[in-house]
Amino acid sequence: MKSERIQSYDFLKFIAAILIVFHHYQQLSGGTLGGLKFYGGLFDYGYLVEFFFLISGFVMISYLPKIKEGLSFPVFMKKRMLRLLPTVAFSVIVFELLLYLYSHFLDELWMGLQPSVWGSVTTMLGIQYGWGFENPQINNPLWYVSSLLLCYVVFYLLTVLGKRLKINPAYFYGAMVFVGIGLNTYDVSYPFLETKTGRGYCAFFFGVLLGLLLQKYKITWKKALGALAVIVSLVVLMTYKFYMVENGLRFNMLFLFYPSLLVFFGWKPVNRLFAFSFWRIIGGISYHIYVWHVPLYLAVTLFDKVSIAGLQFDSIKSLLLFTGGCVVCGSISYLVMECLLPGLYGKKGMTTQEPEEKEAEKSKQDSL
Repeated sequence: MKSERIQSYDFLKFIAAILIVFHHYQQLSGGTLGGLKFYGGLFDYGYLVEFFFLISGFVMISYLPKIKEGLSFPVFMKKRMLRLLPTVAFSVIVFELLLYLYSHFLDELWMGLQPSVWGSVTTMLGIQYGWGFENPQINNPLWYVSSLLLCYVVFYLLTVLGKRLKINPAYFYGAMVFVGIGLNTYDVSYPFLETKTGRGYCAFFFGVLLGLLLQKYKITWKKALGALAVIVSLVVLMTYKFYMVENGLRFNMLFLFYPSLLVFFGWKPVNRLFAFSFWRIIGGISYHIYVWHVPLYLAVTLFDKVSIAGLQFDSIKSLLLFTGGCVVCGSISYLVMECLLPGLYGKKGMTTQEPEEKEAEKSKQDSL
């Protein structure tokens, strides 16, 4: 199978990360932002996390032949964990230190949270949510990473199961989509079967199925225009006739809007507009923005209260300045964690290629 990076998806990931920053900024600050509603409005921008799950599942199709040919579970998970957890661990240390300083200098808890050794351990290992432990809410958006790692585990096991039973694993992936829908619909709280974990299952495995579908059927201009029509129609409905999409909004986004985005931006003429290595870097930075935006908000809040700076959080200007800080912080984190540190161990940095791409390129070179 030919492995080709769709850099237009990196652009989409970056936009989604920025909107999530907007969402959590307004949620934490409680500001009105001049009437803008990134939090508390009709549309829940928190549903953008499903888009990240969808993309993660989508790119997993390149691993199907590798797993069927004998790729071991430790090797498969090692790549995932080395990509995700070092940044998580560093952010947890910083977040816990900031929590301690906040309570030490201000004699109060930020958002009712206090440092937790066990919570730090489970969060660093990526098992703080959905694995049977109580979520310590340490840098709470990291529940996404925990659920994503669980999705990877289930994906590998189902693929191997399909191989051994000589059943197309797509049937198992489809079953996991329905499991995720059920967990989303009902308030469930069991190990490996949590509500938010269901969000991961549903979106991730639908992404795998979508990847298999687009691998089989080429995106023609007719399909691309059809996808654009769906995108425009849903945007218009959400803007002017929200009641028509309000019921099951999460699923309208997951099964209609996001797939249409991937089809339209995956169309070659559109993807060519992003044919610069810059977009690969932007795609990598988006993950670091997501990981660091809450610790950065805590740091800004602590600075404001300790220094009595009187910062204004309730304005568009403050939102944009904070978001710019998140981009800078995410860029530094990306440079250190994915470019400089791998080089210290004799490994090439990831400035232009994700682990999946590098493995595909190595296989290509071996075949030559």
